Amino acid sequence: MKSKKSVAALMMCCLIVMGLLGTKIPAYADGGGVMYYQLLKNSSDTLSAGNIYISTNGNLEDMSFASVNFPSDILSAELEVTGDKENATYGSGTYGDGYPVNVIQRDSQFDSCDDGHLFYSTDEGAWRYYCNYGGAQNAGPYYLYSVGTVNFTEQNILVSESDTYAPGPGANTITNSDLNVHIVVSDQGLDYQVTNFTFLDDQVNFPDDVTVTLDVGGVSVNFDMRGKEAVPMAQVDYMNGVLTGFEPGAAYMINGTPYTADADGNIAADDGWKGMGISIVKTAVDDNYVDSDAQLLPVVKAVVPQAAANYPNKKLTGLAAGVSYTINGTTYTADANGNVPVQEVWYGTTLDISQDTSSTEFASDVQQLPVAARPAAIAPAVTARDDTSLTIRAESGHVYRVLTTDGQTAADWLFDGGEGDADTTEGQITFAGLTENTAYIIEAYIPVTDEAPQSVPVSSQDVTLCRVGGKVNGSDLPAVIKITDKATGGVVAEVMTDDQGNYMSLLPAGAYNIAIAGKDGKQTLDAGELTIPASGTEGIDFTIEDVVKETETPTEAPTEAPTEKPTEKPTEKPTEKPTEKPAVKQTEKPSATPKTGDETPLGLYLAVLLISGAGIAIVLKRKASVDK
Repeated sequence: MKSKKSVAALMMCCLIVMGLLGTKIPAYADGGGVMYYQLLKNSSDTLSAGNIYISTNGNLEDMSFASVNFPSDILSAELEVTGDKENATYGSGTYGDGYPVNVIQRDSQFDSCDDGHLFYSTDEGAWRYYCNYGGAQNAGPYYLYSVGTVNFTEQNILVSESDTYAPGPGANTITNSDLNVHIVVSDQGLDYQVTNFTFLDDQVNFPDDVTVTLDVGGVSVNFDMRGKEAVPMAQVDYMNGVLTGFEPGAAYMINGTPYTADADGNIAADDGWKGMGISIVKTAVDDNYVDSDAQLLPVVKAVVPQAAANYPNKKLTGLAAGVSYTINGTTYTADANGNVPVQEVWYGTTLDISQDTSSTEFASDVQQLPVAARPAAIAPAVTARDDTSLTIRAESGHVYRVLTTDGQTAADWLFDGGEGDADTTEGQITFAGLTENTAYIIEAYIPVTDEAPQSVPVSSQDVTLCRVGGKVNGSDLPAVIKITDKATGGVVAEVMTDDQGNYMSLLPAGAYNIAIAGKDGKQTLDAGELTIPASGTEGIDFTIEDVVKETETPTEAPTEAPTEKPTEKPTEKPTEKPTEKPAVKQTEKPSATPKTGDETPLGLYLAVLLISGAGIAIVLKRKASVDK
């Protein structure tokens, strides 16, 4: 059936070529049809023998008019003028001079008799018709037209599809508007398009039945219609990144660009299609088909995420619940609230966040989200201390707490001036209520805000001071206790006793030398050594036996001292000290027992000084005890 179309196309090509070469297609007098063409109005009041056409419409003149049948829709009759003007009579009546005519063809309204006369009406500028047999009398007015006629056969008929032809796939009914039908009579230079053809078969069913049969003025013509390719039914396979549902190996146009489906009937999805609707047309497989209508297919792309950093809760918020996202190359799934936990490595970076491809949409474009870095906290600096408190410099925006070395909280988080701050000075915090001579860890951080995360905590370590005190027993009071650093010799403290010889000082852990001077400060005697351990010791009692006056002259003292003291002191003190200072105290706090430089725990027995040349000996005794 498709071969007929090729024959018709070949015939058209031949006719065109023949016309170009000057060869004419002859008109056939028999075995064909008649084409009526050109309507030319005739305003003459005289007639000649031959065929004429009349119509009640005086405005039909049309040089492009053509019809393959008598155009009874616009012409009333085709008449043959059979003689000259004559006096016409009917029965006993006389009508005057008129032209005798025979009726060749007529419309349904025209007189049914076969002959009559035409009379010209000068007043109307038109013609009146009288039937010779008493039928129509004085009918009209009619206007006269000259119409060309030519005989044609199938060879003179050229059929093609019209510009408006829009076949669908499968079964279709073809109408006159789908086709262009021309009568070409080249030997008379005629080429007219006719529209009043009919169908003997107007049904097609692509691809099996493509032929229609036309009746063109009584001439039967077959013509093969081009079919339309079926509208594609493509779908998007998002997970595999392809369009599916195509005919394997078939050609398609997608958004105006040609593509060929692979052996599985797939076409790879182009990135440019994502997030838009695409137009898919199946390209005509050959000349017997036209391109399909377009399938409009939405290709969905996920919207760009609108995540935000929630620093107090350490989460990214604003994501879709249960949806998978790629964040800096790693896949995360948002929880039921649309949140993803913030990873430590994200602080101080810019995150690339995109929603992953799912079964219903392609991956989104990337959201770039800056995440603030953790601020840098300043390590606490102790500016003052005593036996039960530590004072630090308070930095803006920081909070502080105190921990024991085993991690127990000694003082909870404080802002400068907040509850628990024992001072009223802006820019510092005093932690009170601490334990004497105890090491503490002071921790600081910058709290989280809506704009930034919490800082990494920083810390420093310090120790509260130890109370060192006691009594100087003697008569030269008050006295000055001078405490120096054993390693450097630098003065750490100078303390004046009261009139009864009592004194007290706060010292950090360390090794010290202690000396005593009279109230005039001119003589200084070494009173021993003192070591305060790193922590754990509370209240060291360091009592000093001071001035003992004797009346002997200076000359006697040298002789008495060698003979009396060696025999007196060694026998006296070993019996006294165990009673005054129990052995348990020495084992508990050995580092707190002052050192004298000799092996005797009783310390220094005698120190002889010459004062003001008077020859008076001041005998000092020292004892140290540790109280806890």
